[in-house]
Amino acid sequence: PRLQTLLLSGNRNLSSVDKDLFLNVTDLTHLELADCAFSSAGTYVLTSLKSLTVLSIHGNPFACGPRMCGFRTWLDTTKVNVLRKYDIRCASPTNLQNVPVLNASISYLCKGERLGEYYASLAQVAISKCPYSCLCSTAVVECPDANLERMPESFPPQINKLVMRGNALTKIERQTFEKVRYVTWLDLSNNELTLDSFDEDHLMMLPFMKYFNVSNNLLSSYVIAEKVLPSTKLEELDMS
Repeated sequence: PRLQTLLLSGNRNLSSVDKDLFLNVTDLTHLELADCAFSSAGTYVLTSLKSLTVLSIHGNPFACGPRMCGFRTWLDTTKVNVLRKYDIRCASPTNLQNVPVLNASISYLCKGERLGEYYASLAQVAISKCPYSCLCSTAVVECPDANLERMPESFPPQINKLVMRGNALTKIERQTFEKVRYVTWLDLSNNELTLDSFDEDHLMMLPFMKYFNVSNNLLSSYVIAEKVLPSTKLEELDMS
């Protein structure tokens, strides 16, 4: 069958999908499973959909434990456009209730060999998603003095250090911060950034940031501090 779009969102009685359901559905590109009753995600089903380009699966009551390891690995490494990715949240256990699956501790979701497999998958993706003119590892992207006027469009998942020092950046798009939300170290020094380069809420999308360098830009020290300081994790801010 040449089924390309399947919309199943809002089915509150739909809690599972048979692993062989899509066995012969090879042309499916758009799948919507949002606001159903899934407590776990069928990674086998998702990986079998070779033509899939768009997925919606937020709003389900996911139980975030070891059974979610495969799905978390898939989320971090897939090329599929997962809509409202950070609205895919845990419903249990209590300590993770309402926490995005992408923010749950990977060492809690993946144990033993599966944790090693997760990091191996990240390493492969780091190579394939490394921006041009940059140097990448699993957790670090460095693009200093590369004459870049815009931020790269793709980054390896789960990076915690991003160096964009010495470029010609004038704008930071919202989706850029979404892609690098795990950074703890961000260096945007020696660019051409102004107060109009990013909206106030963009910096709040980096909840783990501890070091932030925006020195030698066209920024007001007072206003940028007002935008950044509410980040409770921040330990060092350089605006010299």
